[in-house]
Amino acid sequence: MKQLIHPYTDLTGGEWLRGNLHTHTRQSDGAASPQEVIDDYARRGYGFLMLSDHDVYTSEAMYRQWESRGLILIPGNELAGGPHLLHLDADRKVVSRPSRQEMIN
Repeated sequence: MKQLIHPYTDLTGGEWLRGNLHTHTRQSDGAASPQEVIDDYARRGYGFLMLSDHDVYTSEAMYRQWESRGLILIPGNELAGGPHLLHLDADRKVVSRPSRQEMIN
């Protein structure tokens, strides 16, 4: 029988960052503005953040209008038409479709 090897047994070296890839702002169904969300995560010691509003592509250009507060800000969005999928490190908006397979293609 083949033995599974745990990929995280040696966690020495490098730098670990705390982050969130799934957070919403007033641009979809969140309660705070993008800058308020960025400020909140920076205050709590996070290292990276992606604003993943529903069907709103948050691009690098959009991030430039806000102060990063030292966070690594990752472009992307959450595709919400049908099964919800996160689109990480995106270079463009992907249109939501009812079928998960159509969104992946």
